[in-house]
Amino acid sequence: ASDDFMGQVIVSVFDLLGNKEGINKWYPVLQRTKKDTVSGEIHVGIKMIEKTGSNNNNLQKEARKADKRFKDVVDEEVLNSLSKDEKKRQEVIFELINTEKQYVQDLKIIEKSFLEPIKKQNILNKEEIAMVFSNLLELIPVNENLLNDLVKKQEEDNFVIKIIGDVLLDHIENLKDYKIYCSNQGTMSEYLDDLRNKYQTFSNFLDEPREECRRLPLSGFLVKPLQRLCKYPLLLREILKYTNEE
Repeated sequence: ASDDFMGQVIVSVFDLLGNKEGINKWYPVLQRTKKDTVSGEIHVGIKMIEKTGSNNNNLQKEARKADKRFKDVVDEEVLNSLSKDEKKRQEVIFELINTEKQYVQDLKIIEKSFLEPIKKQNILNKEEIAMVFSNLLELIPVNENLLNDLVKKQEEDNFVIKIIGDVLLDHIENLKDYKIYCSNQGTMSEYLDDLRNKYQTFSNFLDEPREECRRLPLSGFLVKPLQRLCKYPLLLREILKYTNEE
């Protein structure tokens, strides 16, 4: 099935990323988990840090749901009726939705396992929290809403999605909230190190074991929004590659 929206979506994502210059500037961040070095100025989003975030009752259970593959959820007869290219297209779409689920869970881990305890225990002050987490709380509803519509489309089409670009295009403008977050990436790692050295309580807090974090440190989670934003064009190009022009 054709997807006339896909090319427009890809262009829109690249525009939000700052075109190729933005991709080149942020690419080194995708290769790191402990350090996230990207040039940019600090924006302090104190008001967003003070807001209450989304509910998150069972992160690990939801994460496990994202482990399935397209062929695991589609009837064998339906699967065999698809062309080779359409199977690949559906696999990429399925990956897009499943990785979006995992990404939303990771955002909630940042909020529930790091941001909220830091606030509750008064480990850092409001300005320091805003410097570390930027406008993270603005991103959660953006991707939750996108995920909800993607899952709805998936359910309506019984996992064999005919058109996906319309959903993405409806949400593409909301990704502008990432501009603030991504501009802060260059100083986050260094600032975390400074706070570790400044506050032993903060250092001890970061060193606490957290099963839901999969041994990933806070810095590794904080870079995920940038990684996700840069992943969209790659997935969308793959979908477009296997989309029938007819």
